[in-house]
Amino acid sequence: MVNQTAAGRPFTLRAGGTGVGNGAKIQLWAYGGGSNQQWKPVAAANGTYTPSPRSNTGECLDVTDTSTADGARLQQWSCTGGSAQAFTITAQ
Repeated sequence: MVNQTAAGRPFTLRAGGTGVGNGAKIQLWAYGGGSNQQWKPVAAANGTYTPSPRSNTGECLDVTDTSTADGARLQQWSCTGGSAQAFTITAQ
């Protein structure tokens, strides 16, 4: 699960606010326990992870258009194993 806490409330990434297929927006949402808020980190051979929503196997967290710009949008997309779906986990 990916969590972000702001103003004392737990938030998670939520897949498919209005859809569940390719291009569905990823949103920061108050945690409600839904499967679209639960993410499974799938390990890749190169040490990165591809988060996949438990609500829609075969789909992955994806950076829209493989953008590297600040403010790039996240979406749900068919898992490709490409760089737009490769993330690292860093402790802070």
